[in-house]
Amino acid sequence: MGEKPVILVLEVSRPMVMKEIESYTDVLLISTGVEDKALLEIISGKVEPSGLLPFKCQLIWKQ
Repeated sequence: MGEKPVILVLEVSRPMVMKEIESYTDVLLISTGVEDKALLEIISGKVEPSGLLPFKCQLIWKQ
């Protein structure tokens, strides 16, 4: 994106289409209700994110 990376954290509760978002950010983190401390540990590099979402998100919408 630029000199400094853009990190976007989305708080979601249902599936969403990612195509409109991906060009605006270098890093996309999806949160389903974790504490701020956990997100900061991921962003700072103290912890590597892992796990599965309770739903699937598509890059593009297919009808």
